[in-house]
Amino acid sequence: MPETNHPPEFHGGSFPLMIDLAGKTVLVVGGGAVAARKIRTLVSFGARVRVVSPALSPDVPREQVEHTAREWREEDLGGALLAVAATDRREVNAAVARACRERKILCNVADRPAECGFFFPAVAQAGAVTVGITSGGESPSLVRRVRRALQLILPEIVERAVKADE
Repeated sequence: MPETNHPPEFHGGSFPLMIDLAGKTVLVVGGGAVAARKIRTLVSFGARVRVVSPALSPDVPREQVEHTAREWREEDLGGALLAVAATDRREVNAAVARACRERKILCNVADRPAECGFFFPAVAQAGAVTVGITSGGESPSLVRRVRRALQLILPEIVERAVKADE
């Protein structure tokens, strides 16, 4: 039997990866409610967010992003570490995803989990501990429920762990 580098319980799917976004450029294509949620998450982790969209939802934190008010162009990907395609137009999201694949830029495609190179996890935090939860786009409502439950118990778990280390 060939040796593998993963535990025997490996079932495939997404690898849970934490990435330091502080000061890194993330391109968001789209300016609606879905884009706004993703933008707020990215900004909260220190990303430098560039938004390309003809218009912005009132939910977008305008003072925390660089906004270009026009349709997306492939050259907008220049310098981006990650990209998010979150428009209400399938053809635009597909074009962004395709251009990202060609440039080897990971892209989150809001309307097609199968086209995503990465997912936005639901996040629970307590002290220095951050936990990301995802279903790979299969069940966002389940993930939200798990995050809420975990957020309720995580502070106590972290506190006990800290005390045990003292």
